[in-house]
Amino acid sequence: MMKKMTLNAMLTMVTLSACLFASGQAVRTKIPTTLNDAALPATEAIRASTGLITHYVAGTVGNFNAADQWIGIGQPLASLYGERTQWGGQAFIKALRQQPSPSTTKDAIIEWGNQGGEMQFRYVTNPLSSTGFIKIHSLTSAGNAYYGAAAPPIFFGTPKLGINTTNQPGINSTSLTNTISTINGIFRTTATAPNTYAVGVYSVTNASSTSNTNYGMLAVTSGSGAGTNNYGMYSVISAPNTNNNYAVYASAPTGPVPGSNSWAAFFQGNTFATGLYIGSDIALKTDVKPEANAMDKIRRANPVTYFYNKEKSQKGLNLPEEEQHGFIAQELREAVPEAVRTARFSIPDPTTGQEMGSEEYLCVNYISLISILYKGVQEQDTRIKELEAKLGIKNAATTTANGRETLAEEGRITIAAGTFDKKEFTLAQNTPNPFSAQTTIRYSLPAGVKNGTIGIFDLNGRMQQQYNGLNGSSQLIIDGNTLQPGIYIYSLLAEGQEVISKRMILTR
Repeated sequence: MMKKMTLNAMLTMVTLSACLFASGQAVRTKIPTTLNDAALPATEAIRASTGLITHYVAGTVGNFNAADQWIGIGQPLASLYGERTQWGGQAFIKALRQQPSPSTTKDAIIEWGNQGGEMQFRYVTNPLSSTGFIKIHSLTSAGNAYYGAAAPPIFFGTPKLGINTTNQPGINSTSLTNTISTINGIFRTTATAPNTYAVGVYSVTNASSTSNTNYGMLAVTSGSGAGTNNYGMYSVISAPNTNNNYAVYASAPTGPVPGSNSWAAFFQGNTFATGLYIGSDIALKTDVKPEANAMDKIRRANPVTYFYNKEKSQKGLNLPEEEQHGFIAQELREAVPEAVRTARFSIPDPTTGQEMGSEEYLCVNYISLISILYKGVQEQDTRIKELEAKLGIKNAATTTANGRETLAEEGRITIAAGTFDKKEFTLAQNTPNPFSAQTTIRYSLPAGVKNGTIGIFDLNGRMQQQYNGLNGSSQLIIDGNTLQPGIYIYSLLAEGQEVISKRMILTR
């Protein structure tokens, strides 16, 4: 049985090894050339001039050609001290580099080359198997870096930094806090060549699962600190030019899957914008037809005021708390079905953003209702002019050269109080208009007229309300609850003679 080595014996061997190295003699080290260690290395040597301990298999020690295969420890290159492995024209070095004189600073460096390829960091599960190496991190000779088994696919080339994961967050970091802001990650890019992409963050979801919710980007703000600004995502274009500039570019398919719940952007909470444009070019449209039966659709719709359900808002939908004006989607679908669709709301965990569940609700495209309302006003305007012609009412409003509207017709009227120029009477447009609760009408009658009247007529010429005994300058408040929704004509009368007439719209 081998006796245990004493401490003195161990120290003696270490001292002997040090002496051999200092004296320039070869230090033999077992460096296997095969996995099963069946053979010893071909040659080991020491280069006294540089203190380079070398093992070489083929070629010439210290040369860097394709046929040179060697491992060196010491000073393989000038101003460099460390380790170098040379094989097939490629090299791997970890060393300290002396900076140019007179500096005494040393750089710790890791290098590889010379024929490109990748530097890979792998986790070994079975060194005897071709599949027993799991690639974790890769660096390319072009300076690209990515994490995962393969570079993430991207439509315009390999990313400078890419993360390819399955069922894991791509980035999950602890906040970096400074005096200005709290930042989890900064992605900045520049592109100076014309017609090139400059993408700060490129996010793609190509999951095909039909049972999961897929996010191209999920931004959640859960901070509630007073006096702070919290951004789930903050994206800025600081130097717009003649290229296409998108602070945020989002794309999602709109079909052809029935019941598709794909949205280019999905916001649960108030959204603010200083400008909004909807694509409406004729080149984007086919089968264009005039809006038809607008008033029929308007009559069938039922405008309401309401508050959102607080219980639903607490599930993460972030519904507004103030009073709302709009429609009940189920009711509007009967009048304008193409303006209503189903949306599936994801309910995320407020801390992690992970989906906890989902619920479906109907939603309304209010933008599409504008053309219907606009057409309805045009139809009503045509009808009003027809009725005004039947009633003998002239249009009281004319436009002067400077664009201002006169408030009375040209001409004079004669009543018991005397003869007056119609321009001495004023009847302002009611405000607000349209209105739902109350509206105000300002008026003015010349001195001497003691019994003026404002009458409100429906489109069939029937008087609905009458306000008598008006004189001087004042205003009249109309209660919308005393009338049915619709379009009305209101007229200023002097002793029964119509002076000025205008239109007002009552909604609900």
